[in-house]
Amino acid sequence: MSSTRSGVPIVVLFGRTNVGKSTIFNRLSSGARSLVFDRPHVTRDPIEDLVEWNDKTYTLIDTGGVPLEKKVSEIDLAVRKSIDAILAKTTLIVFVCDGVEGITADDRKLAQIARASGLPTIMVINKVDNNERDAQALSDFAEFGFKDIHTISAIHGRGFARLLDRISELVPAIKHEEVKTEPEYRVAIIGKPNVGKSSLLNLLLREERSLVSNVPGTTREAVRSMITIHKDAIEFADTAGIRRHQSVEDPLELLMVKTSFKVLKHSNLVVLMCDASEKRITDQELKLLFYAHKEHKSIVLVINKSDLITDAEKETFLYHLSQYEHLTKKIPVIWTSCVTHKNISKIKETIHQVKLRSEQEIDVVRINTIIKKKFESHPLTYNGEEFKVHNVRPIKGDVPTLVVHTNHPEWIRTSHLVYFENVVRSQYDLLGCPIKIIVRSSAK
Repeated sequence: MSSTRSGVPIVVLFGRTNVGKSTIFNRLSSGARSLVFDRPHVTRDPIEDLVEWNDKTYTLIDTGGVPLEKKVSEIDLAVRKSIDAILAKTTLIVFVCDGVEGITADDRKLAQIARASGLPTIMVINKVDNNERDAQALSDFAEFGFKDIHTISAIHGRGFARLLDRISELVPAIKHEEVKTEPEYRVAIIGKPNVGKSSLLNLLLREERSLVSNVPGTTREAVRSMITIHKDAIEFADTAGIRRHQSVEDPLELLMVKTSFKVLKHSNLVVLMCDASEKRITDQELKLLFYAHKEHKSIVLVINKSDLITDAEKETFLYHLSQYEHLTKKIPVIWTSCVTHKNISKIKETIHQVKLRSEQEIDVVRINTIIKKKFESHPLTYNGEEFKVHNVRPIKGDVPTLVVHTNHPEWIRTSHLVYFENVVRSQYDLLGCPIKIIVRSSAK
């Protein structure tokens, strides 16, 4: 399964680090966002989004700065490998240079790589914000021999209409109806650093989409990829690992964590990944679990690295998990290993089933009868007055939602909402799905 849309042309932003590729991407993209931070090598994983301009549609990919040093880190090698893989399926290269810093030795090496690829290439000189610099930049960078040269300022938006026009001239046309710009369902993979989120995404995609390393914090941005499950277009987002707030001092990591929470809030379903070798669900993971529940997200709990623990250690983990069964019994729990591939396919099937459960209709007559009978057999009174349910109305929404009309909505506490929820769950299979209950006043 490809992370990019099948048959859609691919345009790649290519260049050394800190030339403004992510700022350019954010100008051109209407959906996905790259982190922009004044530090080299912020972008590691390729970030992509569909762009439409002049009746042309293409996938735009923001890549990390290409590491060219002879001695590079494990992560840099992975970045270079991912960029090579992207170039192998690219339609058009947008080679970005820095008009303020001028030509560097790395620019010359990257220009050779672009030419050797045989792909159509547009050269973009960024950080050129006036006509004086325009002429100088065009003169300086002419030595590369590219016919298509554009000067822009990504910060000020200068030159972007002309650049978009040129890209749309060079990419082939495709039938618009063949492109699904919006997924039908969004899944966020969240968890602490180094629990296996990127490995899981790669296994689900069956390709190296997210960078994988033993170094915590490898993933910095939300890496979005489309997967088709039972004909449904589902977007998966691999997010940066979330540590305890008091442990985070680096402003870049704070930005990464904010991005992860933003992805969670815009998702339909959250896959919370834990590390089985910790032998218990940690406080940080519990906070993430309860936060996702509070946000009314469907949840699947994935306990990874199960190959690293014994049966006795698994029982210890389950015991700790049972302390929170008021929530965990409502969600699927899957034991996996990204090393042995244990239960990876089960995750996709479980997500599909949770999606179907969240879309089921709650019968208005049936639910009214059940809830009213429950309160008749176990009446709730306050100051001698009985609490009554006059009407229960299911409404359509992103999650199963009930509007409950009562004579005294002000009496309702969290425990009462849980009681309503348990009554609904006793009648409908809603494993993994949240239930939203809205209490309103009604006349007697």
